[in-house]
Amino acid sequence: IVKYQPKLLTAGSDGPRFDHDPITRESKGLLIEEARTNYSGTTEPTGTYQATQRADYGIAPDGTQTAIGYEVGSNTVGGSTLIYWPNSGGASSASGINVTQSVYVKPLTGTVVRLLDNSQGPDGVFLLTGEGSVTGGSATTKTITHVGNQWYRITISYTMSGTDSYIQLYTYETGLQGDIAFLTWGYQREIGSFASSFIKSDGGSSTRAVDVAAINDVSWYNNSGGTMFGQYAPADTNSWRTVFRIGGSNDNNSVLLRVNSSNKKEVQAYAFGSKVVDIEASPSAYIAGTEMKATAAFQANDFVTTWDGVQIGTDSSADVPYNVTSAFIGGTLGGGNNVNGTIKKVAYWPVRLSNATLQEMTKE
Repeated sequence: IVKYQPKLLTAGSDGPRFDHDPITRESKGLLIEEARTNYSGTTEPTGTYQATQRADYGIAPDGTQTAIGYEVGSNTVGGSTLIYWPNSGGASSASGINVTQSVYVKPLTGTVVRLLDNSQGPDGVFLLTGEGSVTGGSATTKTITHVGNQWYRITISYTMSGTDSYIQLYTYETGLQGDIAFLTWGYQREIGSFASSFIKSDGGSSTRAVDVAAINDVSWYNNSGGTMFGQYAPADTNSWRTVFRIGGSNDNNSVLLRVNSSNKKEVQAYAFGSKVVDIEASPSAYIAGTEMKATAAFQANDFVTTWDGVQIGTDSSADVPYNVTSAFIGGTLGGGNNVNGTIKKVAYWPVRLSNATLQEMTKE
């Protein structure tokens, strides 16, 4: 049985993007991401060493015949055949920032590749079989994702210790001389501690704006209280990641359902711009990218938050937000505290549901 994955699609500005698991075909829901820039200058390699580049050799993840094939040189040994992308400069070369390098790779005769920043030192070694796996490397974070049709996206994330960066991709195995070892496509250099979705760059840098999913008609909101529900998967735990926000013209009068920057699951309520109430669980060792279910139920002097079937926190002093003017999915005003992940479901009930109901709603 051969399953063919639909091609990678490009969404227009201000359009929703829905993601899915390329292997199981299961929907992941609405994709909400922060603004990112691809600083690579070009998504195609700049050059090769002891390898022959074959332009337009295969079908790329986007369905076009633009994937580049690499023939291993006859005089090479394991680990010496490579392609490379020198740093294009700009903001991506600043010392002390977190950067993520990523590229799509499809194995032909080869099965192991190494992605290395030869100037900085961090690297990752990846096995391109089955679901794919990380087998080594010194980068802070290393990931491999099977995106279908035998294509894998590999990433390394680390902190720059200088301004130089020289990215290389090795075949990293012997016995491939004279063979087309693999295909590559879609190199990306971005600032951040994890990879975001691909941003095509045809010269210079290319930027994707922040996703803002706003609900401007909030006539359904009940000033006496309600219940919020979210089923979502934040991409990381390095900052506040909001799945649902209901409130006024600023966050001093709102209720937010989110994971906070200390890796805690939290509902945060602001009352009349003067009081802040946090109801949170202790650090939960949340694993980035895993799906969770959460609720926040509230009425005057009666707030409760529930996560994964367990009643986590209550508060008897918070007031219900008033003069509510908008709601946001996956972030706050203007896309702040972006979830940087996928949202399968959000819901609102204009009543404060019981604690028992909240627990049932959030069970696995």
